[in-house]
Amino acid sequence: MPVPNNRVVLRYQSAERRCERMSGGVPGWTWSELGPMVRDLDALYVNFISGFEMELGTAQALRQAYRRPIYGDLHSLFLGMPQDGIRVLKPLSDPLEWLRCFDVVQVNEDEMRQLWPDPMALAAGAIEAGVSLLLVTLGPRGSVYVAAPGFDGWATRSISSTAVRTELIPAPSVDSLDPTGCGDVFGAAMMSRLLAGDGPQSATREATRLAARNAMLRGASDLARLLRGRLATASATSSV
Repeated sequence: MPVPNNRVVLRYQSAERRCERMSGGVPGWTWSELGPMVRDLDALYVNFISGFEMELGTAQALRQAYRRPIYGDLHSLFLGMPQDGIRVLKPLSDPLEWLRCFDVVQVNEDEMRQLWPDPMALAAGAIEAGVSLLLVTLGPRGSVYVAAPGFDGWATRSISSTAVRTELIPAPSVDSLDPTGCGDVFGAAMMSRLLAGDGPQSATREATRLAARNAMLRGASDLARLLRGRLATASATSSV
């Protein structure tokens, strides 16, 4: 019988904190299933929504066989699920091995602490593991990027820069209604800007701006209305 799809219920504890309860459980990808599907892609954005999308062995096989850019938003890899389905933060087993599977890694502040208590140690460990760009989202305070020496995006790789670069990108001040999905918007925007040729600073700035914009929308219904309105405007403009 088909496995019930993952279903998540969110309960908000504050404007920034929420509790997740997940039911269902779709099996993760095996390499034999995933390999043929990614073979012809120019780049890959891996977003761990449930945290059970793939085991470490599958991620390692992906990295070994697929040498083009891979972006990893590791979010739900840090969430355990006891029998009642409540998601709770847990340390990530074999963190360096996971980091080695991705060119760009995105985590939030809580997840960063699960990897290493010291942010600088995390940055050093990530770069040593082969990560080109580490991104830490900080909610309303913005985001931080740490770029490995020589990495200036996927369009070019500089050989003149020999130092690690890092910067805090402040988030624009907005009236936040719902932070849900801001990390997903950040990751999608970051990936698209890096592929378009932006360097870490400009890409992070744009991703932070769009994530803040998403916080002004309540739930997926507001986002759908916004997109429908923009699509309708674009359609009307193109028909004139």
